Amino acid sequence: TASGAIMLRGQPGGQFSISGEITGHSGIVVLRSIGQGRSAQLSESSFLQSADLVMISGEQLELRWPLNEFPILRAFPQPEERVSFQIPEGSDYFELRGTVNFRGGEIFYYDRSFLIREGSFAMNETGQRIDPLLNLRAEIRELASNGPVSIYLVIEDDFLSQLAPRLESIPALTQAEIASLLGSNIYDSERQLASTDADTAIQLAGDVLTRLAILNTFENSLRDLLGFFDLFTIRTQIFQNIIVDALNINNSLYTTNISSVARYLNNTNLFLGKYLADYLYLEVLIGLRADEQRLISDNAIQEPIVDTELAFELQSPLAVLRWNIEPQFESTLQINSTLELSWGFSY
Repeated sequence: TASGAIMLRGQPGGQFSISGEITGHSGIVVLRSIGQGRSAQLSESSFLQSADLVMISGEQLELRWPLNEFPILRAFPQPEERVSFQIPEGSDYFELRGTVNFRGGEIFYYDRSFLIREGSFAMNETGQRIDPLLNLRAEIRELASNGPVSIYLVIEDDFLSQLAPRLESIPALTQAEIASLLGSNIYDSERQLASTDADTAIQLAGDVLTRLAILNTFENSLRDLLGFFDLFTIRTQIFQNIIVDALNINNSLYTTNISSVARYLNNTNLFLGKYLADYLYLEVLIGLRADEQRLISDNAIQEPIVDTELAFELQSPLAVLRWNIEPQFESTLQINSTLELSWGFSY
């Protein structure tokens, strides 16, 4: 859904000018890159003489790239982000300018789905090229021999047509150790983190077409059912886990007393977001995992371990205050809590 005010000026049967503001309250915007050598100029027969539009993001708007049905990148913009679309009078090109900051989403990278913690698109485009700069930091949690590990996919000022991410972790691991956790197929023949261009992304989307089609259908149905939330997304490896379980590839999970439900739902995460007020935002992350290192008495069958994380984000004119709460349900209830204060300025 969208709302706004638009003014059209012109003569019947001739060219006209358009101006105004449009707010996209909910819906999906598909991003497509047009790199060098692929012109995005307007046709000479265009009926638009000039344009001056401002597009504003709403609370339930979603960005996808490169395909709508099978996106590699899904991002939820912050509300009130503004992008201008202009066609100078008498010209045959357009200009697209603005920065869109993310408040969440996910990026699918070589058989792994990373939860976006922060990121943005920076657009300064003309009809000669549409290729915004992408910045993001996305997280996935894996289990190493010494406990849980947070692995971060980091992209800094990369054009959307040629992404070259790097990986970091907390606690710090070597690249070889990260590769062991995620799978060596994320690296190229020279042991460098593989880059991803638009064509590769589309091929990857095709590789997981069937899996994502089923998941997206289920996710959309559940989102409609849980209409209270402004944001809702699921990321899961249930399809891979079923295959691994059937082939008995991961012996450590297969031979222990972990239930089949825990094995299938391992690395499944549910992300929910809700605006409690214009300035107060709530995030809920619920994760399911199987832990073969956890000792269970009396050979009891281990069910999925539930990890929960809550975050309250308070926005003010001066800064953004974020309160993260991570309850841990072991023998006793333990609550880890952190406060983050961030601010920015432009010049």
